[in-house]
Amino acid sequence: MLDKPFNLPAKCIDCNHELHLGRLCFCGCWRNYIAMPSPICFRCGKRPDELDEYAMVKEPNQTADQFVREEEGTFNLKTNQFVCTACYIAIGQPSFSAPRRWCAP
Repeated sequence: MLDKPFNLPAKCIDCNHELHLGRLCFCGCWRNYIAMPSPICFRCGKRPDELDEYAMVKEPNQTADQFVREEEGTFNLKTNQFVCTACYIAIGQPSFSAPRRWCAP
């Protein structure tokens, strides 16, 4: 688990503008996470590339990390953590009523 919110600067791989986690570049590109460390499951500590569930569902030119950041409903942008399916089931499948969503601490 991270000690403080995750907000390291990164460079846009399309135009090289400096970015911060969760902010799109002025050029409108979405691939702004290139310099970010891999997200981790807050419970088991695994990275997306260690879990078959993300390797199977991602697009051909998409990394497992990108898939988690863009598609995983439990991904927490501030802590760079998510919950894998096995851990989500183990903790009782928490949720909130719409429009809120439950995400990893």
